[in-house]
Amino acid sequence: MPSPIPQTDNHRPQPRRNALEAVDAPQRVLVITLQRLGDVLLTTPLLHSLRRAWPQATIDALVFEGTGAALEGNTDVAQVIEWPKAASLAIQWKRLQPLRRRYDWALVTQPGDKPHLIAAWAASRRVGVVPPDRWQDAWKRASCTRWLAPDERTEHVVVQNLALAQLLGVAPCVQVVPPLPSAGTTRVDASRWTASGRSLAVLHPQPMFRYKAWPTAHWTQLARALSARGLQVLLSGGPAPAEHETCTAIAEQCPGVVNLAGKLRLADWTVLLRSAVLFVGPDTVTTHLAAAAGTPTVALFGPSSPVRWGPWPLGAKDTLPAGSPWRMKAPLQHQNHVLLLQGLGDCVPCLQEGCERHTQSPSRCLEELELHRVLAAVDSLLEKRA
Repeated sequence: MPSPIPQTDNHRPQPRRNALEAVDAPQRVLVITLQRLGDVLLTTPLLHSLRRAWPQATIDALVFEGTGAALEGNTDVAQVIEWPKAASLAIQWKRLQPLRRRYDWALVTQPGDKPHLIAAWAASRRVGVVPPDRWQDAWKRASCTRWLAPDERTEHVVVQNLALAQLLGVAPCVQVVPPLPSAGTTRVDASRWTASGRSLAVLHPQPMFRYKAWPTAHWTQLARALSARGLQVLLSGGPAPAEHETCTAIAEQCPGVVNLAGKLRLADWTVLLRSAVLFVGPDTVTTHLAAAAGTPTVALFGPSSPVRWGPWPLGAKDTLPAGSPWRMKAPLQHQNHVLLLQGLGDCVPCLQEGCERHTQSPSRCLEELELHRVLAAVDSLLEKRA
């Protein structure tokens, strides 16, 4: 049995809450997360906690279109309702009609207006994340039967999500549940690349936003170094042009490296990652997926908060860390099978969108993250496997 994640020097905050008593088992529950793919993946411990506490309940998830892939094959969820990211008020009003008072409880994992409005329409009782002090959010506090205040500086998003379950008297189950292909739908067979006896290493070079990116030249050198160590290197990436172009450029310079960018579903990557001996990636959903799949993982962090967004390691079972398993600043951190490597510098992490404060900004801390530090982290994981 994997050992529990040890607690760090972060102290779990006591966010303002207006109720903690257990509730009667509901018949229908809706969990609302209108955010990105990785945010949806990190709601799965909450969903699993609800399913374990209320096995007879119907538990649905409402997410943005395109992010339901994080819940593929997840047996904790009865229905994934995908909400349009950009639609007219008339279309959204039409989509709301079937949801009216359909649920006993709605859980809102974010403080935004839209998810709270949908929750108020869909459920007779609500529990949600609400900023505690802004007068503009007073209506959300009034709307929620139970609510908690976020603490983004000291609390991991998984811990925050599970605090919603605790508000309902539900014991937390802290395991991230990766998506899995439905029977007969997988597009991959890991033996295709391991038949020669070479172990798999997966690299994810290009995040959605440039400010989280490590330089392409370093990825190319890393791919060559792993190939020289006898590993079969696979490149992962989504369908976005920048991801495809980066992976294509690396593969062209590294004979034998396989470019799978844009070719697989997220659930297919779960299958491959469970067969891999190594994953290296930035702050992105695939890095969270690798950690959840139990793959030895090196996560490269720059401006982002490790406390809030560090990959959630497999092996936590029922032990909830205090605040976060990660510290805000340390050159190298280790939790179970995950190594988190940060750029150096007094400004790290700045908690901003790169040095120029926009999503396509460069981040000097990542540009100056040297290859030898990443290789040392990689070798330490490979040595443990050996």
